[in-house]
Amino acid sequence: MNANATMPIEYQYQTGLPNTQQENLFEAEGILLGAVFLAPELIHEITLEPCHFSQQRNLLLFQAMKELQNENKPIDIILMAEKLTGNSEDVGISYMNNIITRCPKADNYEHYQTIILNEYKLRMLKRAGFQFLNEPTLE
Repeated sequence: MNANATMPIEYQYQTGLPNTQQENLFEAEGILLGAVFLAPELIHEITLEPCHFSQQRNLLLFQAMKELQNENKPIDIILMAEKLTGNSEDVGISYMNNIITRCPKADNYEHYQTIILNEYKLRMLKRAGFQFLNEPTLE
């Protein structure tokens, strides 16, 4: 039985990644999102796309941030909560407060952006390798 099957989806680890690596990725995602809350103008500097985030609620948060950017609205907890109302994922004010407090300062956002992008590339390579190994051949 898959150990992840009984856990809520936001706490599940992706298969194939050691837990410490996955926890570091979740931490990097949270710190980057926290940095945007602390310094909303950073959203213009970040080159990531929502698909680069591994955790669904982080993906939804970043997507909402980008939508507020496109609407020329400020990125704050209240507007984010309004934007995320009705989502099936638990992306509440308490989670947003948690990621803000985990972010020591916004200065190092580029470092965390690099971690997230590298992990995304690794996930895509693993996915391509899995598909290659599991697709039937013509032989």
